[in-house]
Amino acid sequence: MERILQMKDEGKEAHFVYEPGYCYLFGLNAQHSKAGAAALVVAGIILCFSNIFPIETSSGMLPILNVSKKGRTASAGCKLAICTCITVIIFFIAQIPDYRYVLKNYGFPDLNAPLCSIEAFVGWNDTVSILEGLILFEILRLVAAICVTAIVLLLGVWTKNQLITL
Repeated sequence: MERILQMKDEGKEAHFVYEPGYCYLFGLNAQHSKAGAAALVVAGIILCFSNIFPIETSSGMLPILNVSKKGRTASAGCKLAICTCITVIIFFIAQIPDYRYVLKNYGFPDLNAPLCSIEAFVGWNDTVSILEGLILFEILRLVAAICVTAIVLLLGVWTKNQLITL
């Protein structure tokens, strides 16, 4: 609150935003964390990608891929690109329930307000809006989901066994 009063004294736009919807989306309140969406994303990634590379070994295609001109590198690169695209789709599908809930119950009245207007983010720069903060937050979560995809794919390459990867 002191930061907002100080910003008003400096002539900058700031106001106290008490919106439980933003706290819900940022995972700041004790009633809700983003664990449900994160569990859905991780489960989807593991189920979709745990067999991508082990199937080459179990089906006997690995020797054929290694002999061909472009070989395994072209196949692996294509698989990585497809897995990344599917991870992005899974990630956005997992976010739909949270954003739908917030839109239905609270709306998004102050998206252009400075992020520091939310009590938990008072230390942030006043040039970052709540919308930009949400986008940054979701981008960081998407990067984490892509890292989980990379870990699952690496486990599949190293173990060459779907059950161990699962």
